[in-house]
Amino acid sequence: MIEEDGNLPEEEELDDTDDLLPAEELDDRDFVPYRVPSGRRARLLAVEAVKDLLEHEERTKSRTRKRRVEDQRTFETTVSALLCDVVHRELTEPEGWITVTFDKSVLGCGGRYRATALNTKFPDIVRALTTRSWIELEEGYYRHPFIEGRPSKRTRVRAGDTLKRCWIDAGLALGDFDVEDNEEVILLRRRRVDHRDRGGTTDYVDTETTNRYRDELRRINQWLRKAPLAFRGVTDGGRTVDLGDRRLRRIFNDGSFERGGRLYGGFWQRLKPEERFAGLTIGGSRIVALDYGQTALRILYGMAGMTPQWTDGYAVPGLEGHRAGVKKLLNAMLNRETPLTRYPKGLRSLFPFSIPAGRATYLIHEFHPPVRTHWRPRIGLNLMFRESCILVDVLLRLMDRGIVALPVHDAVLVAEQHQDITKEVMLEVFLTHTSIPGMVGVCSHG
Repeated sequence: MIEEDGNLPEEEELDDTDDLLPAEELDDRDFVPYRVPSGRRARLLAVEAVKDLLEHEERTKSRTRKRRVEDQRTFETTVSALLCDVVHRELTEPEGWITVTFDKSVLGCGGRYRATALNTKFPDIVRALTTRSWIELEEGYYRHPFIEGRPSKRTRVRAGDTLKRCWIDAGLALGDFDVEDNEEVILLRRRRVDHRDRGGTTDYVDTETTNRYRDELRRINQWLRKAPLAFRGVTDGGRTVDLGDRRLRRIFNDGSFERGGRLYGGFWQRLKPEERFAGLTIGGSRIVALDYGQTALRILYGMAGMTPQWTDGYAVPGLEGHRAGVKKLLNAMLNRETPLTRYPKGLRSLFPFSIPAGRATYLIHEFHPPVRTHWRPRIGLNLMFRESCILVDVLLRLMDRGIVALPVHDAVLVAEQHQDITKEVMLEVFLTHTSIPGMVGVCSHG
């Protein structure tokens, strides 16, 4: 569901990982190692940087042997990817930082996620670019979470004076950059050890199912690449929107292709709701958002073979007037490994002091007795998987009807003239996947 108050998606609402990062790092984004130049001007910039580094090596005698052909190609690819991504960041977020890793256990590893630019020589190349002022570098460090003092800091880079001068002289714009098509779009994340673990991707062997997921998503990405999208609004902080950023990735969780599976990516997902409605158009038309209501609960009832007898699953007797708290608490219950014995962070204030967490969870279970036996540990990610399959099916069916739909978790953005047919398709798909009726809400403003 699209949260008009800007809440994170359900699987991330209770993630405390960001508490471990310095405040100034929360707006940084990760390095995109697949960034490439799409025009002559950007390619010439990368060539100039490579030439400058090679001449510096020769002058300072910092390298005595000539690189092998394959190593030279990797060197050039790494320099190009770094500079292209740093310039892209500067164009969309002036003075913005990009986080990178110098961890040798990550760099150079094989598998489907391997990018040429992430190799064991990556730290040396970053430092060389820093020496020549192509980029600025702030090296990070690890600090154990139980040691007092500053938290761990991630290594990050941004545009240096040389790069700024060169890309301004070259007149580079967002259209001068692209992302390689060989980037993996079906990602499998391992299970986190604890809330301090930032997680990571894990390799897998392709099956008929994963190949189908990849083919579906590539079809959707090809369709969105040609979609007539425009953005004429103003973003918070004056950020520039990259209309070419449309590639979606499907991310599964806990090392299982039956957990998670939501679609992430696309510039529209990073816009605030009010920004989308004010500035985003599809084919010149204003947009509307259609989202499934109370999706997790309804899917859970579908798994139990029961049709809900309520109109609002969050209107729990005994907790009247605290719907917002019930919604957040229920989501927390679905994503817990063990039963809740106290309110999660930030929820205590949403309930009367006279109602402890144990009493609130009891009342929620009493209101939903048909699904109590299906309430397995962390079942939320299984429900999210079913939700993601529903949404992918919705996108594919709308594509077949020539309708552009932009996904935002369990919602879609479409041109306002396609509102009725989109709602019809969404209800049809939900019924097909769950065997119970769905709920679809429509919003046309921020």
